[in-house]
Amino acid sequence: MNAFYDETFWSNLDELQRVLICFLKKPTENNYATGNCSKSPVQILNIHGKNADLVINSSNGCKLNCKDEKTQLLKKIENIIMEFNSKKETNDFATIQVPNRKTWKNTSFEIDRGMKMIQDPALTNVGKQGKDSLKIVRFLKVLLRIHKLITTNTFRTKREIYYEDVPLFKNQTILDHILDDIACLLKTPKVKLHVLTTSKGCIAGNLKYKEADGTYVDCQESSQGVLLSNDVGSIKYIQSDARFILIVEKSAVFQMLLDCNITRLLHPCIMITGKGFPDVNTREMLRKLFDTLHIPVLGLVDADPYGIEILSIYKFGSMAMSFDVENLAVPHLRWLGVLPSDIENQKFPKTATIPMSSNDVKKANHLLKRPYIQTNVEWKHQVQILLEKSEKAEIEGLAKISDNYLPEVYLPNKIRYGGWI
Repeated sequence: MNAFYDETFWSNLDELQRVLICFLKKPTENNYATGNCSKSPVQILNIHGKNADLVINSSNGCKLNCKDEKTQLLKKIENIIMEFNSKKETNDFATIQVPNRKTWKNTSFEIDRGMKMIQDPALTNVGKQGKDSLKIVRFLKVLLRIHKLITTNTFRTKREIYYEDVPLFKNQTILDHILDDIACLLKTPKVKLHVLTTSKGCIAGNLKYKEADGTYVDCQESSQGVLLSNDVGSIKYIQSDARFILIVEKSAVFQMLLDCNITRLLHPCIMITGKGFPDVNTREMLRKLFDTLHIPVLGLVDADPYGIEILSIYKFGSMAMSFDVENLAVPHLRWLGVLPSDIENQKFPKTATIPMSSNDVKKANHLLKRPYIQTNVEWKHQVQILLEKSEKAEIEGLAKISDNYLPEVYLPNKIRYGGWI
């Protein structure tokens, strides 16, 4: 072994792990009951009509007073439908209300949990029967589809549901928002709606696990990383000797590091990328690994406002998904680089720096107003450096110092000397 990578190399990382373990809470395992319902108690008649009737047939399917989690979720769905029907009988402009996921006022920041939706959030209308009947129809259509999937214990991807009725949904984004609103309204993680999201994130390194279909995955076998499962929640038998997890902002940097054998150079480790702004599956996988392995999580992003925002999503969660922060955020994540202060400290050449645009300045000022930046002195200082210096840098800029500076100098030194915040 190279003397640089002896046990003293890991001393700061090991100390970080000991500190983190002091704060860790055991994750609660939710045994999601499969039930034995053979027929859905919800039926829909003439949903496209103004006077559409949604019929609850309580004599079929699961009994509503069952205590298992699955049955409680079905009951919530049925209650929403019955309440809407009741309103519609006396009001031509009946609506469904959901928590407003587009305002920071509905969130609160807790340092050991991240951005969490408040107990009694302000509500917003899905639409009104008659005036915005199409919005109501879409919402109820998806709600009923979810009810059937849960009842029959089957799963569908978002894309499959979208193609079941393209004229109704118009585009995938509309369906995405509906699914998020439903999960928020039901106060449940999206995975429990039995609707799967196609993953875009990749993972590599010292990690093995078993997927829902029984496939065993060895993340060391692929030279390009392994595409994350669409059903992260069902991953089992996670095995790893990794000493840390490295989040990489961009796919190109992730692949470059793999080409440089970074997972062997810094062995044992796990490397993961969300390819820009991370999807839910990438965030859920990171949280699952952290809860299972109890090892440090380090982030590598561009030294610019958008890189900081991306890392903030991994660490603190997001406004839109604040209702599920317990499954999607890793508050103990540390920012390894590229820090705005590194631009000067690492002696970035001028050809490797970029002037801040007006949008960058606007984003940086918005970040300074976020509660998780205001309460984190070190992160706040880094944002202020961007504004003071009016320059930013990408991860790839390190290559302009020397070709292999990132994998052979920057990352090893940052880890050896604890250069994270």
